[in-house]
Amino acid sequence: MRTLLLFFALSSATLFAQQSVPEVQKTMITKVTATWCPPCGGWGWDLFEDLVDDNANSAVLIAGHYAGSDLQTTAGNEIADNFGVSGQPSFYLGNTRQSATQASASTARTTIMSGIDAEFASSPIVNATVYPTTFDGAMYSLETQTQFFQATSGEYSLAVYAVEDGVVNRQTSRGNDAVHKRVMRGNIDGQTTFGEVLLSGAAMPGDTYSSTFDFEFPADWNLSNVSLVTVLWLKNGNSYEFVNANQIDPSNWVNVSSTNNVLAASDFRVTGFSESGLLTTTLDFEVEAQDVQLSLIDANGRILAFRNLGNTPFGKTQIVWDDVNLPTGLVVVRLRTKDGERSEKVMIR
Repeated sequence: MRTLLLFFALSSATLFAQQSVPEVQKTMITKVTATWCPPCGGWGWDLFEDLVDDNANSAVLIAGHYAGSDLQTTAGNEIADNFGVSGQPSFYLGNTRQSATQASASTARTTIMSGIDAEFASSPIVNATVYPTTFDGAMYSLETQTQFFQATSGEYSLAVYAVEDGVVNRQTSRGNDAVHKRVMRGNIDGQTTFGEVLLSGAAMPGDTYSSTFDFEFPADWNLSNVSLVTVLWLKNGNSYEFVNANQIDPSNWVNVSSTNNVLAASDFRVTGFSESGLLTTTLDFEVEAQDVQLSLIDANGRILAFRNLGNTPFGKTQIVWDDVNLPTGLVVVRLRTKDGERSEKVMIR
């Protein structure tokens, strides 16, 4: 029998619970733009605002500044290069450039909306979410969850971007105090533009991956206007194909409590040993615990199994993992409650 024995004592803290990954397909609409570009502040500006108004609930919209724009970022430049941009403003639905000019802006608005609706009605291969776990007054700790919903194969990467509304900056054709919508601020996950490779090979429905990172947001970003955006990319030769996107609005992530939510090592002890067969986990709570969640994560960040246990009484609770094929080697055991969390590494032999 493979057995993990966990002893856990609660401490007071506030925590965002593990989030479910939405089984939803959302395309990404990218306006490739620059502050020095007259049509970007003319018909391109109006078209982008219309698209935001029309499709905010069914697509992720980003203004990617590049080519010497006041608001350019590495991500904006490299995504434009990936798309093969030649000229601005350019509008992309996923990787596909849309036909949009001053004369055809009205038609483009309708055509792009139809493409968004078709994507939104389709079934996703994979999607992701991101959420904060702790905030110490300066640094956010965040976690991603990625889940595959269909069998697939290839090299899939996950990128996490910050996108800010209401950025006041000059814009040719709009003046010095133009209010820019949906401005790409860049990666916040410490990765390159197209993110962290999650998978290089085959995936099955239900396969789930997790990763964590820290980020200190610049002081000149207005976090009440910053959305977190996850984008999944599929490597194709030397370029990347858009797969799916998800947007976490400010109201759903900014207000994490500024407390240390990591439980002390003395409050959480894990021991493990293994034999062939079943995995059993025993939790030992000193007080009643609420919103208890338990995850087993392999060394690559893949979530092997997850249990949402709800409220757990004082004393010992045993969980039998009869559907888990445990690998030998290192496994991370992560326990979360409404009041705190801690992870420990266990060697399975």
